Amino acid sequence: MFGISTDISEFLAAEEYMNRMVDRASMYAIRQAGREIRAAARAEVPVLTGRLQKSISNSRNVRSTGAHSFEISVGPHGSPVYLYSGKIEEEHPYMGPARGVIEGRMGDIFEQAQAKVLSRFA
Repeated sequence: MFGISTDISEFLAAEEYMNRMVDRASMYAIRQAGREIRAAARAEVPVLTGRLQKSISNSRNVRSTGAHSFEISVGPHGSPVYLYSGKIEEEHPYMGPARGVIEGRMGDIFEQAQAKVLSRFA
């Protein structure tokens, strides 16, 4: 009778490295999606006031919402626009259609981000 033993520490280190790279690619993809939603929303917003159009931005901070899950906020920011942005959104939707444009492209955005990260850190 004989036994076989192996050291899997290298495998575990490689797996941890790939998990970090997937997380980084996810963060890049979320940021890119935020930029594209911002551009689409700015194009859709009725220019009743230029302040609302200029205030639509995406947050630079990507928040972790769990294991391998991230979120970013995109929308009107700033104290004056909070007073009327909701009312304008109800009358002339601009954030909802902008999000709808990007939802179909999220797979492509993620694949591009993943290729970028893996080529940079491989």
